[in-house]
Amino acid sequence: MKSGSPSNLVNNNLNASTTDVSIELGMYPNWTHSTRVGEFTNEFHDSDEALRYIYLTLDKLLPFIKQNGKEFRSQRLAHCHVLKNDQKVLAFNIIKEIHSDTDISEDSALWELGYGQGVRLIASVIYSDKVQIIPLFLDFHHLLYPSKKYNQNDYSKNACNLSPNELYK
Repeated sequence: MKSGSPSNLVNNNLNASTTDVSIELGMYPNWTHSTRVGEFTNEFHDSDEALRYIYLTLDKLLPFIKQNGKEFRSQRLAHCHVLKNDQKVLAFNIIKEIHSDTDISEDSALWELGYGQGVRLIASVIYSDKVQIIPLFLDFHHLLYPSKKYNQNDYSKNACNLSPNELYK
């Protein structure tokens, strides 16, 4: 094989099952940013925690969303549901903080998408000829729905103050 020549070993055939769900990572580019709104934070305790959660987002959560996006509408998948009531209000406050010039209507449905006990992605989900997932922010600590069983860590400003978007400007 010559340098710069494409390899015949790479399969570039996309079929409908892999293109029926798209994750629009660029529509709201600050979706990975950390912030603090009221009792909610998606800041980190330290760089090790940040690396672990970013890895889980890229390696587990996004592939899970891509694979299962067509099933979200039924809301039968655990940890994948529409936000309601106080959680929806808080989510819109977080969105306004992260995306200061957002054009998302507060009448829009917001979804919490997650797998297992891991990271949650708050997103808009649009159903048309394909499913479009539009990430808005990440809930690394599952604080939109806090639980005494799962939220034992200290998330105060002193303990949880690492924001990669501020550190790596």
